[in-house]
Amino acid sequence: LGLAEELEFEDGSVDLVTAGIAAHWFDMEKFMKEAERILKPKGCVALYCHKPPSVLGYDNCPEDPDQIIKDVSMQEERLAFI
Repeated sequence: LGLAEELEFEDGSVDLVTAGIAAHWFDMEKFMKEAERILKPKGCVALYCHKPPSVLGYDNCPEDPDQIIKDVSMQEERLAFI
């Protein structure tokens, strides 16, 4: 466990930072600086929560942000039937 604003990853070491129904607890300015620090070039931040949608983009994120959720949902459905 840790804080979203103090992630224990090396600089430029991850492709995707994601959090579900948690971002409302974050200090968003500190979190985004931390996410930018650990993301590889063209990395992606994907957050989902109860607030109205907004998109923070990086070059390699899908044009349709819902595609991330669709892809994850399909994987979960496949896992449920294995």
